[in-house]
This record gives sequence, C-alpha cells and structure tokens, in this order.
Amino acid sequence: SPGTIKRNRRSDDSKFRSQSYERRKRAIEMIHEIVIQHVEPEKREEYIQVFGDILEKANYAGAHGITFFTGIEDPSRVIVMIEWDSVEAHTQHRGTPTHNAMREVTARYQTQKSDGAHFHLHQVKN
Repeated sequence: SPGTIKRNRRSDDSKFRSQSYERRKRAIEMIHEIVIQHVEPEKREEYIQVFGDILEKANYAGAHGITFFTGIEDPSRVIVMIEWDSVEAHTQHRGTPTHNAMREVTARYQTQKSDGAHFHLHQVKN
C-alpha cells in the first residue's frame, strides 16, 4: 500500500541523514593535509593521474579521502587535500620507502617547491 512505501522511504531518509551526519562529523574530526603544488599545465592531468594512482596503491594507514583541485586562473596550480585520522597518522609514513618513492616520482612534475600544512575543518554551510 502507499502508506507502507511512504514509511519505508522515511526510514531510508532517516538512515541516509544519519549516515550523512556521521560522515560530516568524521570529516570535521579529521585532520586535512592541504598541499599547494605547481606543475606544467600541459602535464597537469598526467600528474594528477600518476599521483592519485600512487596514493591509492600506497593505501597509507590513517588516510581517507584524497581530493585534487586544479586552478582555473592559474592552470599550473594543483591543490591536494588528504583526510587523515591525525597529524601522526600522516607523519608516520614520512621517510618510508613507499613515501620516498612517491616523492621522487611526483617531484619530476613539480615546477616549484610544494607548500603544505595540516588543518582542522570548520564547516559554515553544508
């Protein structure tokens, strides 16, 4: 009956809102590593593909979402944002063979030294 379908939809909506809330809460509690990089514009898409593949294969413990942003006004500009459980979850990988190999490969594309840091998320509007 229509009433049953409606109740199921409400139940699904409530479940979705609960999952969405938990996802937002987790994102706010995470540490966000944000790195500004510069690459040659004609190699930008290749760089993102290569760097993204390396990050996925590395499967660093404590790392979650990986997002790339590309500049509109400055096509050489790439911003990488990685969600981490903590600063320590990120820094524990520095100097490992996997991390060093990643740095070596990505450095070939970069035209300037990267600028990065760790940040807390303060969401104003969802």
